Amino acid sequence: MFQKVCFLHGSEDYVMKKAVAFLAGMILISVLGGSAGAAGAGQSFIDSVSQDGESGNLNVLCALPGETGAADSFAVTLDETSLPVLSVSTADEAGVAKTYYCMVDVSGSMKGRMDQAKEVLTAISADLDADEGDNMVIAAFGNGITETGFLTGAEEIAAAVADLEYTNEDTDLYSAVIHGIEFLQGQSQVNEQAALVIISDGCDDQAYGSSYEEACEAVENADLPVYTAAIILSEEDYDAALDLGSFAKQSAGGSYFPKSSDTDSGPADMTAAEIGAEIAAEMDSFLYVQADLSGATRSDSGAYTLSVTFSGDSGYVYTDSREISSGELSLAESEPDDPDPDPDPEPGFLETYGTLLLVIVILIAAGIIIIAVVLIARMKKSRKEEKEKRKQQEEQKRLEQEERERAEQTERELAEQRERERLEQEEIARQEKEAFEALPRFPVRLIALGVKQKEYTLELVQGCEMTIGRNDKAMIALDPQDRQLSSVHFMMYWDNGNVYVRDAGSTNGTFRNGVALGSRRTIVRQGDTLRAGSYEYRVIMQEV
Repeated sequence: MFQKVCFLHGSEDYVMKKAVAFLAGMILISVLGGSAGAAGAGQSFIDSVSQDGESGNLNVLCALPGETGAADSFAVTLDETSLPVLSVSTADEAGVAKTYYCMVDVSGSMKGRMDQAKEVLTAISADLDADEGDNMVIAAFGNGITETGFLTGAEEIAAAVADLEYTNEDTDLYSAVIHGIEFLQGQSQVNEQAALVIISDGCDDQAYGSSYEEACEAVENADLPVYTAAIILSEEDYDAALDLGSFAKQSAGGSYFPKSSDTDSGPADMTAAEIGAEIAAEMDSFLYVQADLSGATRSDSGAYTLSVTFSGDSGYVYTDSREISSGELSLAESEPDDPDPDPDPEPGFLETYGTLLLVIVILIAAGIIIIAVVLIARMKKSRKEEKEKRKQQEEQKRLEQEERERAEQTERELAEQRERERLEQEEIARQEKEAFEALPRFPVRLIALGVKQKEYTLELVQGCEMTIGRNDKAMIALDPQDRQLSSVHFMMYWDNGNVYVRDAGSTNGTFRNGVALGSRRTIVRQGDTLRAGSYEYRVIMQEV
């Protein structure tokens, strides 16, 4: 369903020239007393121009979102000829066929945003009417573009939307914008009303693609509405959304979404489906103007200048113009010149003062252009500084994220190392325990003299010096109630058939047959007595 295509790049330096010419023109209008404004705060609004094949009337599609109007709201001129406006209707009422070229960002920065992107597409496609010839192209872009053909049916559009997948590529947004414009200008299947829809988070991180300036040039030259649907997850994404929206603001009647909130500078609360539905609603609300061409005559210059002025209910006056090739219109031949003109006409005001006025206008225009160039240079520098600042902030965030990830990785490695060491220690302890339990044992009984039923059986492990005392600090505990007995009182050792005993630094000492023992091992034999704590014990060695 999708076909891979490559990017095409635009030329350079056009943005500066067009911006200068536009600003100069607007200021000149103000200086010379004109009252016309520009649609959408600087946007052009003439979307398409055609001549009806049957009536010969001129059809002009105007992108004026949110405006309504009648015939007396418009003034249309072709060169210097005023054309009567016959009717005004919406594009939807006129049944104008639409084409949407929808570019969907599937790059790495769109992680977690693809479902919203699909919702925008689905809402737009709900407005298509195949019976009227409406169609749609869906283009997925990252480093390159993969696009469908022209889609008309609801099922094939739904299948194409479902096929969109997140790719984790870099984003060559600006090259994609240029490609979308060139596609709409170069394909015969593109309908009279066409729009470029950009669904993205606004990120462009492809260093080798087209520049922002080249993309702006393509948009401004296209005379096409551009709609930007920014997929944002939080208010922190809104700066990039506004950057993306700059393409809509520079286009012929497009809009950016989500709009800014009425209460603050953040985004308005809009769902993805609401964004798609509003794009479709704006396309349906374009004003379709029919004007009478019967009073216009053919020009020998090779081109006509069409000017349209709209006076809105809001009080704003919008004006836009477009150059039309003479081959696009079929007009009557001009009337021949008067064969007997006045041989000596009185010189008019313009003939007398025209040169002086022209010089004054040129000087004023030159001054305005110089001011405009300086302002644009400052704006461009400011924008560059802001973009560099954002890049630095993004780089700082990236470095901090990498540092956090390294710290987390180090902590995981340390935890794994501690766990390995714990398991190794447990294994060593287990092996030592098994080895200890496997050693031969020799039972020795200690019977308290003069006390009934007070005796203990000690199992001595071969080759292991075992501690005996009052509590569990010793390997073998005797009487925990005997306060004369130290926690670790004496030691016993069995090896090579002999049993040895020595004092373990007890408080009250250890005695064998009444003789105090020191820290050196002393052999104890069958029947010997050992005094430790409050009792004297008879030593009975049992055979094993």
